Amino acid sequence: MIESAIGYKFRDHLQETVLYEDQIVEHLVSGHIAERRAFPPRMVNDSIAYEGVQKQLKVASSIAHPCLPAIYGCDTVEGHFLYVQQHFDGETLELAAQRKSASKPEDWAMIATRLVDLMIDLQQNGVAIDRLSLLDIIISNSILLISKRSPVG
Repeated sequence: MIESAIGYKFRDHLQETVLYEDQIVEHLVSGHIAERRAFPPRMVNDSIAYEGVQKQLKVASSIAHPCLPAIYGCDTVEGHFLYVQQHFDGETLELAAQRKSASKPEDWAMIATRLVDLMIDLQQNGVAIDRLSLLDIIISNSILLISKRSPVG
């Protein structure tokens, strides 16, 4: 059953696209919170897309960086391909911009500087992020974190 796949139970929806659904899940034993991405059966049946996601996960699993989520596991359950990754608490950069959480220009300058520094650090460590949106960047305790895992190298 998808509900308890990979040892996690559903808690809340994060986002849903045509390609996947992101969920907040809770580990059945430890109770720690994580994120689960569920791909529909049509993606599993598309060998090119399925192999591409598996390749990205293999690369992502091999990268240890404090600003990138750890991958906890993946599986195919009831035709759906699922993977679970570390959840970062915080506010997305998009929400911060909407709420104007960083109201002074120097706050935004600091965020931009930290993001550039983070991207340079990732690149120097062999991680290239193919694309980012404001939803992918989390501000947590004045630290910038990348919530998605889509490195290309």
